[in-house]
Amino acid sequence: MPDFTTHVLFGELLLSRMPQEMREEALAAGAAYFWGAQGPDPLFYAGGLKGDNALRKLGGQMHRRHPQQLLEELVRSARDASPEEKPLLKAYALGFLAHYCLDRQVHPYVYFLVERRKRALPEDCWPSIHGRVECHIDDLLYPRMKEGRPVQSFRPKDYCPLDEALAASLARLYRRLAGTLYGQAPSSEELAQAFRACLRYTCLFYGPFRGITAWLARFADRRARCPGLYSSHVKGLLAGDDNDVLNLHQRPWRNLCRPEEGPSVLSVPQLLEEAAQAWLELALPLWEGMEGRGEELPPVEGTFDEGNPRPPREDDPQEDAADQPEETGGKLPASSLSQE
Repeated sequence: MPDFTTHVLFGELLLSRMPQEMREEALAAGAAYFWGAQGPDPLFYAGGLKGDNALRKLGGQMHRRHPQQLLEELVRSARDASPEEKPLLKAYALGFLAHYCLDRQVHPYVYFLVERRKRALPEDCWPSIHGRVECHIDDLLYPRMKEGRPVQSFRPKDYCPLDEALAASLARLYRRLAGTLYGQAPSSEELAQAFRACLRYTCLFYGPFRGITAWLARFADRRARCPGLYSSHVKGLLAGDDNDVLNLHQRPWRNLCRPEEGPSVLSVPQLLEEAAQAWLELALPLWEGMEGRGEELPPVEGTFDEGNPRPPREDDPQEDAADQPEETGGKLPASSLSQE
């Protein structure tokens, strides 16, 4: 998943391009639209940044399985909602669609970088590579899109405040999604707590006290025996990493799941543009469906987790199989990662 900041930036970009009626309703709904832009990611904060529980697994299922049914159920949820809750769920669904389009477009590039970095890093670092890449994208994309301001100036609560009414509405929505699509029955309180934890942890990664956060995170890394597992989420600390993580020099990369497509040289800003175009093509039928005007959502291709070179394990749909050593030591053959 692109990280929290990148999803907010993409949501802002779409606000400037969507039809006026959509924009006005999205803005009138307050934080719901930008929470939607985080997609199912808040579920990964249930139980802390590293844990093993049903909500994290549910988040993995949402990312990896049946995006068509998930988006269609969001349409039905908004269409069937009470007059009081309908504007909130419509705005949330617009943001959720943004999350899907951005994940689907950017994840293949992220997974390519993850697999390349595995070739240079010891195995105990592998679980942190994905988060480290996406955090570094945040670090460099934010000043590019915000007139040079550093990512540390970003304040999550400016976009995603969470009062009790909104937390309760999101919990009801996710209970419906979990029951209808995945046969699960998490409690409303568990779901609301996941959203609260997402905001609480994310706020720690920015701002004037992130140095203390980084020290504590590195201590937690050592306890977990996994360098960067927690500290990779703290913003503005990755100056020593690849400074062209946005691929502005247009180095070739591949979608490791679709080798027949050949290499791409698209940069992250260009991938955002492609994701925006995809969103605009899907947003109107999504909107019409939520209004009950009978418009069907066009077929979507690719999951949120597009580009993941290894399928999830059947016994753990949340687990990122790309971080697991296999016959090749957890690495893909070098031939699939070579630059053209």
